[in-house]
Amino acid sequence: SKISDQIKAEASLLQSAKGKKDDPAPPATWEDKFKGQSEAGGTDAVSMLEYILKNTEAEEKAAHDDELSNQHSYEDSMAALKAEEAELQSQLATNRKLLAEK
Repeated sequence: SKISDQIKAEASLLQSAKGKKDDPAPPATWEDKFKGQSEAGGTDAVSMLEYILKNTEAEEKAAHDDELSNQHSYEDSMAALKAEEAELQSQLATNRKLLAEK
């Protein structure tokens, strides 16, 4: 029948356990314990986190100091520009008055 032929075709696609090969043995290098940076102190997670925290706090302080300095520069610049604007407005008013009198 048609169904039995389909089942036979699908069964032929399955791997048989008879022909299966064993997995190859791992290379000899996998038997050794990997050391990496363990001798250089790379395994001390607490000291690594403390180092990151110290650097992050230093960067934050530097950024805050830069921001504060830039804010003061901005405020000084705005004060000077407003004084210059007031002086120019005064000169403009004087010049308009002189022009109107002529």
